[in-house]
Amino acid sequence: MSNPSQEILDQFRRAVMQQTQVREPTDEEYEGFLRMNPRILTTGRESLDLLLGMALIAWVFGFQPLRLGLRTWQYVVVLTMIIGPAFILHELAHKYMAIRYGKYARFALIRQMAAFTFFAGLLGIPIAGPGATMILGRSTERESGIFSAAGPATNFVLASLSYILFLTAPAIDIPSISQTLPWIFILSTFINGVLGVFNLLPFGSLDGAKIMNWNFRLWVLLIALNAPMIYLSAPLVLG
Repeated sequence: MSNPSQEILDQFRRAVMQQTQVREPTDEEYEGFLRMNPRILTTGRESLDLLLGMALIAWVFGFQPLRLGLRTWQYVVVLTMIIGPAFILHELAHKYMAIRYGKYARFALIRQMAAFTFFAGLLGIPIAGPGATMILGRSTERESGIFSAAGPATNFVLASLSYILFLTAPAIDIPSISQTLPWIFILSTFINGVLGVFNLLPFGSLDGAKIMNWNFRLWVLLIALNAPMIYLSAPLVLG
């Protein structure tokens, strides 16, 4: 099926090129058009990309344990339910922070990155990065840093809430995964902590490089917030 939102964008692009005969629409023209057509901001394609991205990340961390008989399929389901909010809310934090600053932003699955993530899971390599939140238009160094910081900050909030639930939840056994309810929450703490710290690495297109270039102290603070989540949870998850 065709994507109605993409068709609208294509029509807009062709109209501009017909008028000017040579040039593509500028970022400012795209942003203005998109703000006048808010339904394009929430396309079904974006929702599909987010779900596929979540599934690919769950594949990376669940396929090998399931194949080797170290975990059950019920564990993979639980893992996916934890990765879902950790990954999707991280990306939506980028998106809506950018929209707050008047930008057009959406998460997009990137073919090469998605393929790399798939084969990483197949080979048992714990690396996942199936896509990214695309922000249209020029952003200042400060804006780029703010948009980037929203993701790891969201993971810290989720990790903190998960740790509080770990401390307060009743020790209900879940036989299908041979664990208890508090263990699920400490697993959520670990996953959010790892996702937050991984994205704070100051390399390539990761959030860390953009945050550090803008505000080094904020970058250190976000690491100082997310890293203890791993320290508190790793012995209980990996031990």
